[in-house]
Amino acid sequence: FHFPKEKQTSIYSRVASWMNKGAYFLFTHGCKDGEITGPMFDQDFYYSSLDREEVCDLLSESGLKLVWYKEKYVERDTDRDLVMLVKS
Repeated sequence: FHFPKEKQTSIYSRVASWMNKGAYFLFTHGCKDGEITGPMFDQDFYYSSLDREEVCDLLSESGLKLVWYKEKYVERDTDRDLVMLVKS
């Protein structure tokens, strides 16, 4: 989510290559294609994301299986557009 948008398509294959067989990877992401800057910890942070469907395709192409995802995830002190859990 904080990686430059033009590098997002290569992230999942790289992460998959670092994972042991049967390992899990939990991460947050945006739901829509785009780039924004927004506050976090009193600092401006860069955010970028691909469309959720494109992320799912990239995960599958990388050999990662989507186990669970939740859009509009809300916890007591945080919220996220998308949380995903994948398995190698």
